[in-house]
Amino acid sequence: MTKSNVIILVLLVFICGFVLWYAPKLQIDEAGIQDPKERIELENDLRGTYAQTLGGAILLIALLFAWKRMSTTERIVEVSRQAQMTERFTRAIDQLGASLLTGEKKFEIRLGGIYSLERIARESEENHWSVVEILTAYVREDALRKQRPDQRTEKMLGEGGGAKRLVSSVSLLGASADIQAILTVLGRRRLTYQDGEEHRIDLSNANLQGIVLTDANLRGAILSGSDFQGAMLYRVNLSDALLDEADLHSCNLNYADLQRANLKKARLEKAYLMSAKLQNVKLTGAVLSGADLRGADLRGAELESAKLRGANLQRAKLSGANLGGAFLDTANLREADLERADLKMVDLREANLERANLEGANLEGSDLQGANLKEANLEGANLERVYLKRADLEGANLQRVNLEKADLDQADLMNANLRKAKGLPVKKLSKAKTLYEVKLESPLRKQIKRDHPHLLRRP
Repeated sequence: MTKSNVIILVLLVFICGFVLWYAPKLQIDEAGIQDPKERIELENDLRGTYAQTLGGAILLIALLFAWKRMSTTERIVEVSRQAQMTERFTRAIDQLGASLLTGEKKFEIRLGGIYSLERIARESEENHWSVVEILTAYVREDALRKQRPDQRTEKMLGEGGGAKRLVSSVSLLGASADIQAILTVLGRRRLTYQDGEEHRIDLSNANLQGIVLTDANLRGAILSGSDFQGAMLYRVNLSDALLDEADLHSCNLNYADLQRANLKKARLEKAYLMSAKLQNVKLTGAVLSGADLRGADLRGAELESAKLRGANLQRAKLSGANLGGAFLDTANLREADLERADLKMVDLREANLERANLEGANLEGSDLQGANLKEANLEGANLERVYLKRADLEGANLQRVNLEKADLDQADLMNANLRKAKGLPVKKLSKAKTLYEVKLESPLRKQIKRDHPHLLRRP
């Protein structure tokens, strides 16, 4: 305690003592009370009242000084914390660029910097987005996607009738330790897009080949043009992500969430998308040849002009999907749900649609030559100008379908249900391979029996 503080304290004590002793006497003198006993009682009562008042005032003053001292301490602590955070931030940034004299990365130091930045983001919400921007910028600069001529070799091999198929041989490179660590950190960050973050994280045009992520949250991420060849993205949340023109060749996306994602012109050849959530996804012009989409949910998806040659879509959900102009030749759509799907001008040659649900679907102008439609449900579907040459429609439900200008040459209609079907003249039915046990309207059946009885016999 300083000398001045001691003097002030002594003065306060003196003043308080003076007030407590003389103030009651003066107040009683003014009242004109002369009885000694009564004066003593009144003085004591007044002194008690004054003492309580002075005590309360002193307590309030003490609390005020304590509050000021505490506020000052808190400001000092906050300044110290900010200084420490700045020092940690600067040190982490320095570690992120650590290299040997030869120019090679010092991975152990860089990893330390990455995890230090993660801790800073978790501890300081105000620094969260700064950390995210630093890490994503590092990936974009350090792992920039390069077009290497030896990365994919394309060979065109001739087949019968001049047909050709594309064979791609892909050489994959695993992700470096620092890039893998950053993607892991970004995938488990506390705040995410539209859940604490206002902006999308930008990892566009990055080389992320062979990256391994499980249950990561990359919702809304900008991944346009990025290379994920051979990556493991199991159960990753990529909903609302921008993946247009991304390369996901042979990528494992089983059980991933890609709802509303933009995958226009993306390459997904031989990708694994079993039971993936792809509702309302944009796959216009995407390449999914040979992809495994068993049990995937593609309801409301946009697949115009998509290439799905040889893809496995068994039990996939495609109700309400837009597949106009898509290529699904030789694809496996067994037991797939295509109710009310738009399949206009689609190539479905040799496709397997056994027991598929195509109720109310629009297949106008599509090519189903040689397709397997055994026991498929096509009730109310539009098959106008559809090519069904050599198609197997045994046991199929074709009630109320529109077959105007459809080609049924050598189609197998054994046990098919064609009741109330439109556009079914005898001349068209006469080109079928068999009509054994087919269900037709009575007049039409009688006409077939009269003019083409051999079609109603067991083949």
